[in-house]
Amino acid sequence: MKLEVDDILHKVKRHEEEMGEYRRMAEVWESMWKLKAFSRTSAEAEAAGQEQFALPLPYNVVNLLMRLIADDPKIDCPARDLSEYEVNVSERKERWLASAWQLAAQQQRTNLVSNAKWQSGVRAMHCFEVKWIRDELPEKLKDKRFPILVRNLDPLNVGISQGPLYTEFAYHKYDADPLDVAQRYPKAKKDLIDDTPNGYRAKRRQIPVVDYWYTDTDGTVWNAVLANEKYVKKPYKTDYSVIPIIVGGADVSMSKTPSHRSLSILHPLVEIWPAMSRLASQIATANLWYFWPHIAVQNENGMELPENLVVKPGVTQPYPWGTKIEMIQMNPNVPLAGELMSQYEKAAQESTFPGVMYGQAPGSLQAGYGVSILSNAAEGRISSTRYNLERTIEAVDELMLRLVEEFAPDDGVRVWGMDKANSKILYETLTPDEIDGYYENHVTLQHTIPQNDIQVQTLGLRLVDSGIVSRQWYRDKMINAPISADEAQNVLTEQLMEDPQLKPKLMLAALAKRFPDSWESLVEGTELQKLLEPPQPEPPPQPMGVPPPMNGQMPPMPQGMPPDMMAPPGAQMPPGMMGMGQGPQSYPPGMGMPPQVPGQFDSLNMDGGTFPPMVGGQLSPQTMGFPPGMPPELIQQLLGRPMTPGEELNSLGGT
Repeated sequence: MKLEVDDILHKVKRHEEEMGEYRRMAEVWESMWKLKAFSRTSAEAEAAGQEQFALPLPYNVVNLLMRLIADDPKIDCPARDLSEYEVNVSERKERWLASAWQLAAQQQRTNLVSNAKWQSGVRAMHCFEVKWIRDELPEKLKDKRFPILVRNLDPLNVGISQGPLYTEFAYHKYDADPLDVAQRYPKAKKDLIDDTPNGYRAKRRQIPVVDYWYTDTDGTVWNAVLANEKYVKKPYKTDYSVIPIIVGGADVSMSKTPSHRSLSILHPLVEIWPAMSRLASQIATANLWYFWPHIAVQNENGMELPENLVVKPGVTQPYPWGTKIEMIQMNPNVPLAGELMSQYEKAAQESTFPGVMYGQAPGSLQAGYGVSILSNAAEGRISSTRYNLERTIEAVDELMLRLVEEFAPDDGVRVWGMDKANSKILYETLTPDEIDGYYENHVTLQHTIPQNDIQVQTLGLRLVDSGIVSRQWYRDKMINAPISADEAQNVLTEQLMEDPQLKPKLMLAALAKRFPDSWESLVEGTELQKLLEPPQPEPPPQPMGVPPPMNGQMPPMPQGMPPDMMAPPGAQMPPGMMGMGQGPQSYPPGMGMPPQVPGQFDSLNMDGGTFPPMVGGQLSPQTMGFPPGMPPELIQQLLGRPMTPGEELNSLGGT
């Protein structure tokens, strides 16, 4: 439904009244970050003869908070199912989202996550706006810029009503020059600018602008823009599925007071820090009086003292008779001041960070796990801010995926970014069909808290060596550095490159790449040159012909024959061996032959003869060196059993 101007202004005013106390508190936190501890300036204090300076504690606390949380979010996108396609899409979503954050930050020349960390530390809230801007860009920039705008909004200028199911409304209110508003919304120029003979003149120097978003009961997201309490863009239905303004907190609570539902890390220092600065200034003033005490000069005789009286080292000054010089020395209670300062510092460290986190020498904490304990305490101090910022970034990721699905063309949106784990540029394209209504993602902001991890990492290595845990577990849990997803493959590749047989070839390839014109001459006469020679082909096997008659001698034995059965060259067959296989004959003692094995010796026509047990069941025409298909008669002749003339004629005749 369309809202009237009065309806929008009423909701904005009511929300500003509810958050009025928060705005006043946020202004105090920001003044602390700016180190404004006194109402008078340092020059005014110096004119009064006093030292005045503010301790940099609030600035250091916010700066340390920002340093302890990483700037680059680690994004994991769960797959819809375990199919190969969905797993591949989830990995591409992760690369696309990581690159989108880098590209959005590069185009705005600022670190968006770092800005949100500053807002969390000082404003107690952080805010992002995510919009599809391709249709609003000039024609020449539509294909040159990232079509999604991700930017930080000041939480002081943002109001949001978060219902139990969805965001009911949100607005961004700011002051702008009427000329800038008229340039953005040309149709409203007459209501904003006076057309005078001297040229365009704004009716007011600064006018309030309200960019208002609200969700209808049917889920439709509407948008309207007001300038100087008038519409410059009337309410219209958008294609957004959710309101593109996201707000998150820092140290959140369930307080009923809206201003205390999220507090800054500087809130505990609101009273302590000015007192610390005053005490430090008082100690410095006492030090000033100690080194430059007040000098009183008087004359007992009432004589007039010279006007150009100078009291300083190395100067001789004549005085009239009866002149007395008195030094008024201040006597401040320095021990009491030091005790107070110790109490202030203790309270400040208990509510923010221990001093060792700023690089302070730990002293007695050098032994044992003192530093690790304080590091864990610091990690716990930022856990709430870190957790809420991670959830906000997840909402931004979801909104970017929604925008690609709702507004991008069929070929999708292409981004590029730096893969810090592999130190190379990545290009990724995501299409609406690949998103298909699935926006799940999980964000982790690594903490950068200094810790002594040597003992833990050493224990992890021992667990890996003993086989209790895997190397991949050690990479994921024990190493606080970006590691490539295919690091296990990289390790295996390096191990293969160390292989002695493969290493010379890799050296030759590296030499050819480094010296493309002279590498051949460099390897002449070396072992590497042998790698360039083509391998000699093995001679093909020669067909086995019929050997000459053996004249009663033992034919050559095959290579597979046992050594104890090999006969020396020229040896005659032992008695009883010449008739082997020629009918039922007796064999030499100890060579009783087993029955013929069917399927192996049928072609030999052994007539029921037997072979020694050591070769029984192992010989075949192939193992004895004869080619397949050789006539059995010829095999028997080669074994020393010549055929009778009748058998030879029958063999030649094929019978």
